[in-house]
Amino acid sequence: GIALPVTLNADGSQLAVAGSTAAVILLYTVDTGAMCRLIGHLAQITTLAFSPDGRQLASGSMDATVRLWDTASGDPHAVLRGHVQDVTCLAYAPGGRSLASMGNFEAVRLWNLETATEVATLPQPHAANWLAFSPDGRWLAVTQGDPAERASAELERVIILPTGPDQPED
Repeated sequence: GIALPVTLNADGSQLAVAGSTAAVILLYTVDTGAMCRLIGHLAQITTLAFSPDGRQLASGSMDATVRLWDTASGDPHAVLRGHVQDVTCLAYAPGGRSLASMGNFEAVRLWNLETATEVATLPQPHAANWLAFSPDGRWLAVTQGDPAERASAELERVIILPTGPDQPED
């Protein structure tokens, strides 16, 4: 079967699941069972990530966009454009003010979420499938291969992130 993107927020109170064929995200409140449909992508959703505080959900899609959603209301907050292919993975920086996104066989993009703008493009020579920030937000690890299979997962690179007036430090 198809592996669907799914994620829980940090306190386990909300669950987000992407539909198998439709460009729809189902956002569940775990304790009540309430469900909200998040509609906006034009193609299948490939990745999901909650912000560290759980107030925002980021979704990446085969439509080459990243969308940001308010998890309390389900309302769209912003559309981040810049990728030219499917968005394959997302990672919030620890403070939640920055987001890294990876496109299929293209660059890692860093976004300032306060302004919804791209602040850096980091070329990526190979297809990568996982991104993770260090706890202080200054490093970004990029992997290729299947992390579930230790022999095939390789650390592609560790990036020291740029900081400056347009890149909030998290």
